[in-house]
Amino acid sequence: MPVHNADIAAIFEQIAELLEIQGANPFRVRAYHNAARTVSEFGREFTALIAAGQDVPHLPGIGKDLSGKIHEIATTGRCALLDRLRGELPPALTELLVIPGLGPKRVRTLHEALGVDTVAQLRAAAEAGHIRTVPGFGAKTEQRILDHLRSRPGPETRMLLPVAAQYAEALADWLRGAPQVQRLEIAGSYRRRRETVGDIDILVASDAPAPVMQRFTGYD
Repeated sequence: MPVHNADIAAIFEQIAELLEIQGANPFRVRAYHNAARTVSEFGREFTALIAAGQDVPHLPGIGKDLSGKIHEIATTGRCALLDRLRGELPPALTELLVIPGLGPKRVRTLHEALGVDTVAQLRAAAEAGHIRTVPGFGAKTEQRILDHLRSRPGPETRMLLPVAAQYAEALADWLRGAPQVQRLEIAGSYRRRRETVGDIDILVASDAPAPVMQRFTGYD
């Protein structure tokens, strides 16, 4: 599947999140966050530049190492560092990042203090009143987490990223066939290159949305 700048930026954001969960040097974490922003704001697609035989251009905050990773992701769709970081952490740990109020630092704290690795373990800890005992948390935070978890729907069906790509890219190509589509991006967990994808989120900009919706509902 084609690799866009948004995909490269999403991988850099994931690396930053995983590094922060591991307690890595804050400057290194910030470097990946900044690189993600720089890549997403760059006006040309890196894949097109590389395919044309050009080097990754010199950009603010993008040194030799990050430039090499941009080239790696643009040409392979993967990043060895991200794969390694994923292998060093419990697979479900990053799913906790979608819980309101839980950033990488708090996820790491709960993991170290209570051994929380999954959403199910997080809920069990909240129901048992254990989260409020962790420094930096409290009864209100624990209740907010519990309220959110109780309001979540039942287990969703998730697809592996390569499987989701078959559906997402085919639908996106179909929608791009509508002349009224000015811009289209696949968003959500697919754009963030999560290992599994629940829903396929597609954002479309158009001055005439009705024909676009008609084309969408006509997709088979």
